Parts: sequence; structure tokens; C-alpha cells
Amino acid sequence: MLAYKDWYKEEEDYHKVQVTGGFTFSRLLEAKAIGSNHDAEVENFHKNDYGITIGADFFFSKHFAIGGRWNRSINLLYNNKKHEESLDALVGYFLSFKGMYMF
Repeated sequence: MLAYKDWYKEEEDYHKVQVTGGFTFSRLLEAKAIGSNHDAEVENFHKNDYGITIGADFFFSKHFAIGGRWNRSINLLYNNKKHEESLDALVGYFLSFKGMYMF
């Protein structure tokens, strides 16, 4: 992850804004197909996921902040062109939000 900080508050010695970005690696530990006829297809999911992430944090004080992050997979979790089933391709992406306290 790379981080860029800006809007420095000299009197309180902290930056109010931080922007981050970088690459991610995730590992699929378990997959289930509950309520569908595709139970056998979960074995065809890719176990490794590579992606990118970008985010921003806003600090209210030296210790309290809120932030958000967007993640997107580069590779497919499931590629329907490699298998005969009629499932669509699956791509991982999500938004996450956080509240922080920094010690």
C-alpha cells in the first residue's frame, strides 16, 4: 500500500487527509452453493485472488478518523468460459467503510 497525506495541522501535529492505494492478495478458504443446483461448481472457483484497492481517510483529530476503501479483483473468481456449466463469470469487488482510533 502507498499512502499520501495532506492538509497538515501544525499546531496539532497530524494530517487531516490520507489517500491510499495498492495491490491486494486474497485466498478463498471455503465456498458453498446454498440453495442452488451448482454444488459441484464451487470446486472450480479460483483459490487465489489478486486485486487493486484505493481508499481515503479523514482525520477529525490526531486519534479519530473515518474512511472508506474500494477493492476490485484483477482475475476472475470463476471463469464460465473454462467450464461447460451455464454460470456467469464471478468478479470480486466491494466497498468498505471504517471508523478508526489511532493510539
